[in-house]
Amino acid sequence: MSESFRLRQAQRGFAAAVRSSAAQQDALLLLAGDAARNQQLLAVYRGNSVANAGKALRLAYPVVERIVGEEFFGGLCRAFWQECPSRSGDLNEYGEGFGDFLANFPHVAELPYLADVARVEWLVSRAAHAADHVAATPAQLANMPLESVGVLRLDLQPGLALFASTWPVATIWQQHQTDYADEIDIDLNKDECLAVHRVGLRVDVTVLSTAELALWRQAQAGQTLAAMLETAFAVDESFDVQSALQAGFAHEFITALHA
Repeated sequence: MSESFRLRQAQRGFAAAVRSSAAQQDALLLLAGDAARNQQLLAVYRGNSVANAGKALRLAYPVVERIVGEEFFGGLCRAFWQECPSRSGDLNEYGEGFGDFLANFPHVAELPYLADVARVEWLVSRAAHAADHVAATPAQLANMPLESVGVLRLDLQPGLALFASTWPVATIWQQHQTDYADEIDIDLNKDECLAVHRVGLRVDVTVLSTAELALWRQAQAGQTLAAMLETAFAVDESFDVQSALQAGFAHEFITALHA
């Protein structure tokens, strides 16, 4: 048995012991000194790990926490941490699979929209950490030679993410922000398409029509403006090109135009 294999086994045993006291016996055999004291120290590691994971998840998923309550969210954090421990030294990267975890967690089955809310919150977190961008302006499009407009390709901001849900997750996200002052009014029988994006340093979630979603997905795929519009009109024959492009510039989706 190689030294590197033994080291990996020891590391895995220690990690398992930190995740659960039920798995600590093998790790205790690896540690020198008093076993009772080592058991206490493992408990300290375990408590710190759970606390750090909880802090990271609370930062990434504040809306989920507001929906389920602080105490229940703490239980969700522990359950997720035991099933999906961090694999990075950067806690900003922890929690990506939380939406998928919630989709299969039986204790939130009565909140079927919660998984998609979490998926949107993860996109919000990623947008917050995305590279800065300089927004393009409508004047840049207006100054393009007419013959080149159809073959234009649009570069989009790094933080832009597009999402379609069978639930009104954009409205849920918007109405659970700390600065939302109106009455909560959400129609759960409504589906929504949305864009997560940055406007300056602020992350926003904007509701899109299905045609707009198709338009910007084509842009993300590197298609020309002509192909983008063809796809959007295939979704909705009454698609308003001017309004969609104006909104794209206003929301800072577009960072550059080039043929």
